[in-house]
Amino acid sequence: MEIERLKLPHPKWEFVEDVSELRWIGEEDEYVGWTVRTCTKSIEEFYLPHANWLTKEEVKRKISEFKKKFPEAIFVVYPSWEFIKAACIGFYENQIIIEVVKGKIQRLLYKGLPDLTIIYERFSTRELFHRGNKNLLSEKEYRMLLSLKYKIEGNKILQWSHTTNEKYFFHDLRDYKPTFPLTNLF
Repeated sequence: MEIERLKLPHPKWEFVEDVSELRWIGEEDEYVGWTVRTCTKSIEEFYLPHANWLTKEEVKRKISEFKKKFPEAIFVVYPSWEFIKAACIGFYENQIIIEVVKGKIQRLLYKGLPDLTIIYERFSTRELFHRGNKNLLSEKEYRMLLSLKYKIEGNKILQWSHTTNEKYFFHDLRDYKPTFPLTNLF
């Protein structure tokens, strides 16, 4: 997985094709349940099923349910968490777009309601635009997120979370194929 190749901090996860392969890696970090995500090579990941905050029995049922719809799938299983804040960082052509929410990332992913949006030039990291409270991220968090420009190549979207047990995780990285040109938006 690319997050591992880039040596970014991530949850302790495992990749399984069937419930019989589950080893519950990361069990010591589980405090609010488990997450299951579906991955395939043939379908755009944005539309694949996933579930969060599941019991172990629910994980098994979800994998079986998802497997019926996507028999070729691989499932990523890892401990869920509660969010302090979360962000999507988009690396697009000549820009970096950071969108942050207080609390769960779902409000950003499914409702498009960021508490903070900042757009930077990708290679100089000069700020082009911002809306919202810039104090939502610490100076250290800004530096860390912007430093990713040296690691991330191409058009990508990266998800990041700061958890209630003070861990920072990158948990999704995928290619982004813009439907319209994103250069020089501002």
